Amino acid sequence: MKKRILVDTIIITLLTALFHGVYELWPNVLTSILFPVNESIWEHGKLILISFLLLYPIKRLIFKDNNNDMYNNIIAGIICIVLTYLIFTPIFLYVLKTNDNMVVTIGVYIVSIIISLIVREKIIKVFEKDNILGITFALCLFIVFGILTYNPIKKPIFYDYKNKVYG
Repeated sequence: MKKRILVDTIIITLLTALFHGVYELWPNVLTSILFPVNESIWEHGKLILISFLLLYPIKRLIFKDNNNDMYNNIIAGIICIVLTYLIFTPIFLYVLKTNDNMVVTIGVYIVSIIISLIVREKIIKVFEKDNILGITFALCLFIVFGILTYNPIKKPIFYDYKNKVYG
C-alpha cells in the first residue's frame, strides 16, 4: 500500500507540472474548463482533478494495474482539492502575504495528495466498478470550474495576485 501511494503521488505531481501551462499553449473553451487560466488558488483545483482523473488510465495502460479504481481516484481528487484550498489559502493569504513560495506551494500540495490517497486506501472503498457517481461528481465539478472561470466570485481565492485579475 505504501508503494502504491508513493507511485500515485509521483504520477499526480508530474501530471500537475505537465498540465500547468496547457491553457497558455492552447487557449480555448475546453482548455479553460480543464486547466487553469491564471494563477489564482481556485484555478489550480482543475490541475488536481484532471491529474487524479487521468491516474486511472495511466496506471491501467502503463502499469497494468487492475486494482486501480477510477471512481475512488476522483473522490480522492475532490478531497485533495478541498484539503489544498483549506491548508494553502490561509498560508498564502496570511503567512506569505500573497507572495508566491514554490516550496510551500508544492509542499502543501504533496501533503494534500498523500492524505487524500491514504483516505482513498483506508476509507473510500465504497464505490463499485460500475458506479457512475465518481464520474458524475467530476463532471459537475468541471462545470462549476467552467462557470467560475468565466464568472469568478470577487473573493481572494479567485484572485490572481500575480497578474492582478479575477478570472
